[in-house]
Amino acid sequence: MEWIERGSIQILDIQLEDLRYIKTRMKKYSDLSMDLADASLMCIAERQGIERIISIDSDFSIYKTLKGKFLQNLLKV
Repeated sequence: MEWIERGSIQILDIQLEDLRYIKTRMKKYSDLSMDLADASLMCIAERQGIERIISIDSDFSIYKTLKGKFLQNLLKV
């Protein structure tokens, strides 16, 4: 909680208009069983211009943004 209070972490909401993006990405990666959490993270990252994430999920080495780029997972570097 202290990280949030210091501004080190932001809590971002999924907007209603994000649902189309999320559904599209989940359909595109349905063979990998992209779940709502993964699709939501990809959506927020693209919306906010975030290119680096921290995740224990290895699927982020497969998922690409709409611009064809991978998110850099700092736990996999």
